[in-house]
Amino acid sequence: MQIHPYVPQTFGRPGRTGLPGTSAVRLLAALLGLSWATLEAQVQVRLAGYAALAADTFRAGPPSTNEPRGLFRKPPARWPNQPVQGVSSLQSAGDGTFWALSDNGFGARRNSATFLLAIYRLDIHWRTPAGGPGTVELLETVELRDPHGFAGRIVRKRDPERRLTGADFDPESLHIAADGSFWIGDEFGPWLLHFSAEGSLLAPPIPARIRVGQRQVEVRSPDRGGLRRANLPRSRGFEGLTYHPRRGELLLLLEGTLRGETVGRLRMFRYLPGISQLVEATDWRYPLERPGHAIGELSFWPERNVFLVLERDWGHGPQAAFKRVFAWQPEIGPASKQTVVDLLAIPDPDRLASADSIFAMPYVTLESLLPIDGHTLIVCNDNNYPATGGRSIGQRDATEFVLLRVEIARAAP
Repeated sequence: MQIHPYVPQTFGRPGRTGLPGTSAVRLLAALLGLSWATLEAQVQVRLAGYAALAADTFRAGPPSTNEPRGLFRKPPARWPNQPVQGVSSLQSAGDGTFWALSDNGFGARRNSATFLLAIYRLDIHWRTPAGGPGTVELLETVELRDPHGFAGRIVRKRDPERRLTGADFDPESLHIAADGSFWIGDEFGPWLLHFSAEGSLLAPPIPARIRVGQRQVEVRSPDRGGLRRANLPRSRGFEGLTYHPRRGELLLLLEGTLRGETVGRLRMFRYLPGISQLVEATDWRYPLERPGHAIGELSFWPERNVFLVLERDWGHGPQAAFKRVFAWQPEIGPASKQTVVDLLAIPDPDRLASADSIFAMPYVTLESLLPIDGHTLIVCNDNNYPATGGRSIGQRDATEFVLLRVEIARAAP
């Protein structure tokens, strides 16, 4: 059965019709043409809401295990069903609830073959200054499947539904089209994947291509076919995926630097639906603050006409030293990158989640960043279940959701 991989008229975000007329860039242009760089000191952030999904949250499904042994912070364990964990991207469902993308499972291809990939619809009951329980409710599960055989060889090839596992793909970033279908950025390929609203893969995985001399070369992870042909480090694929309403296209950002390129400068790719290809996005390169850092998410903030990038180090708990959200305008250049919020020092004046009015997100992987409106962002961690030590030593990490209120003062004339 041939399925067309793209529906042009339904590519955008549900319920959104392009850029509002009061974007920050137009406002700043009227005020002496200033950029985000000028306003860095005038951005004020506070914690406006908090909620947590307990680490030991499970859904119906077959038994799962994270063996073999020896993987990062994860003792071998078995469960009678499927853990709801590893939120690697969060998107609005358009009705006040949210779609949360699970990652590949337990941290690696070789120990995640029993983890079934899924997208969860969550209802977040925020704790705010007005009250609220700070809990998260699982409303719906969409399991990802390959009924038409587009993915090729998969672990559950004898499964009548051909359900996909964490040994088949590593989903890290998500966009929801207006028709309800899911676009997912993967790290194993790395690939761009397109699933129906019911979770069926709609087309073969789409690779990224770069120009080397006169040739087009595919970007390849070692998880795709061995180290010899790889030109991207393992687990450094499409960590960021967003939709740009003015350009009318999907944009994807790698987490790692390609072999032979300047370490710490990350390539962005554009999806061309007419030919179903991922190509380089002009000269745009995201500059990491330090070469050893990683990005957790890329989001376009339409009300402010800037990209938001979640950048982090590899520390967790007391070792966490760098977790920040940056505003970035690649068309201006590297100097446009400016801090929006330091996630290790979030003002919490109402003590919604802290005892001392300062709240921190000290997790090794912060991977979800979602603008809600021109003043509101949501950040969420991937808890790397059953990992411990992000929040409390020896305790499995919860999945925490923080609602941030961002105020941007007008520049003085």
